Amino acid sequence: YFNELVNRSLIQPVKFDSRGSVTKCRIHDMMLDLILLKSAEENFFTIVDDTRAITGLDYKIRRLSIHLDSLSNGQAILPRNTSMSHVRSVMFFGSSESTPDLLEFKFLRVLFINLPRATVDLSGLPKLYQLRYLRISRICLYQLPAQIRALQHLQTLDLGRCSNIPSDIVQLPHLMNLNVGSEVFDGIGKMKSLQHLCAFDLAVNTIDNIENIGELTNLRYLFISCGPHPEDTERRVDVLRSSLGKLRNLDNLLVSMRGCIDGLMPLSPPPTPYRLERFVMFRNCWFSRIPSWIGELHNLGELQLQVCELLNDGVGILSELPVLVHLDMDIRRAVDKMIAICAGRGTFPALKRFSLQISSMTYLDFQAGVMPKLQRLEVMHNMSGSDQNGAAPAGIEHLLALEELSAAIGCEGATEPTKRSTESALRSAINMHPSHPRVTIRFFRRNLKFLPE
Repeated sequence: YFNELVNRSLIQPVKFDSRGSVTKCRIHDMMLDLILLKSAEENFFTIVDDTRAITGLDYKIRRLSIHLDSLSNGQAILPRNTSMSHVRSVMFFGSSESTPDLLEFKFLRVLFINLPRATVDLSGLPKLYQLRYLRISRICLYQLPAQIRALQHLQTLDLGRCSNIPSDIVQLPHLMNLNVGSEVFDGIGKMKSLQHLCAFDLAVNTIDNIENIGELTNLRYLFISCGPHPEDTERRVDVLRSSLGKLRNLDNLLVSMRGCIDGLMPLSPPPTPYRLERFVMFRNCWFSRIPSWIGELHNLGELQLQVCELLNDGVGILSELPVLVHLDMDIRRAVDKMIAICAGRGTFPALKRFSLQISSMTYLDFQAGVMPKLQRLEVMHNMSGSDQNGAAPAGIEHLLALEELSAAIGCEGATEPTKRSTESALRSAINMHPSHPRVTIRFFRRNLKFLPE
């Protein structure tokens, strides 16, 4: 239905993920007016930003959006003679410094609070027995109650960064989505319904908790972080490796640790094939080389990783991934020999976007038959004033579907003639391409810090 609305131009997509699916959209102002009108007619949704608006309503409100911009006290918008007992969903927006008493909404199922300066009173939260969804913006000030086990129907708890999560959170049997930043989860193995976990910190959790991650067999999204490294980091990574091998339904894995994480190199596959569709390593961690198990990720569509060096066997592992659409790779060590991307073991058959951070573009060689669907190539590197690092990659003309080449170049110490030579080489390489793709070249006065010196 969503795609049909997009095709009819009733919804305008503005942001896409690596596979081309819409992740952010907008609507025309006239369409918004129509939606608001129909929502009011059908009692589907009610927007309130004035006390008189809510007292004048002669129907039972089900879904309510309260805007508190002009009010110093959130209580003022809920007159005493107005019952909120029929409200099932409520959202608070604006700049008020307080919110109405939650007990006014005793049968609430959805609660969303986005008040940047507000001190949110959650003392009545445990009595919202029907609550399914709770999201509070990280810019709000609040304190969770000491116990929340009464929220037996809660499915989503999204608090961004939060401290002092109640220990009885593991006793919420229907909780599927948990976003609370880095927290300690004693007894996390009990949360069998959990599908989305962000984030789990290896540094603050016990070995038992890390081991119990493997019991969350319904988990589909997992964000792993690690604060200041404890002394037994190597052991913790070993336990994590064992736990990850049991998560047969995982399709999104994000890792933000520090340093080399080769402890995950011998990752054993689960009993059934990997389902991972997205694997992201943030730039503060890396592998020494491409792990062989990445070649088993036949559903992988997006891959972001850092390696110390890219060898020919690593290129072969990546080239065989059948549905890989977006590849973002950082080669940390200076390259001193040619990296041939050739049609050997595979051709990168589905790749559409390739982003590479490398010490020198001269060592890149795209051979005939590779990356037949590549549309965008992004290359980032540093150069000095005396070397020839500015030369273009070889074989760009073999990337037959290429639409755009983007180059970001750190120029600290480089002379103007070297910069002009670099730009000329890139544009000459593009001119050899039969479709003459767009080229964008950005020079930075300082070196790009995420690349090797």
